[in-house]
Amino acid sequence: MVRKAQTSFLLALVLTGLAACGGEAGGLFDTMEVANAAEAELFDTHGLRCDIGFNISNGRLASVNVVVDRAEISDLTIDDVTALIRPVVVRHFREEPDVLVLNVVLGK
Repeated sequence: MVRKAQTSFLLALVLTGLAACGGEAGGLFDTMEVANAAEAELFDTHGLRCDIGFNISNGRLASVNVVVDRAEISDLTIDDVTALIRPVVVRHFREEPDVLVLNVVLGK
């Protein structure tokens, strides 16, 4: 009888853990769609081709990384690029990241 109770408890524990993982995975995929939507808006509105990555820590948007080629922003200042990117990131992620990182690919 004790063995059956232990098995039932362990099964319930494993199923609860799997359910929790499923929720996190769904949230991650939703956030990836948000990043893709932000990329699409930056291209549609400003012609800016970029890749957007993010880091979520304890449910908080810790950082958003925007990678852009130097040729895309050659005639803009850092402040101009930031003014283009920040509102789009905040609008799509629905919160201000702790850190917004702009990576510029210099190429050859």
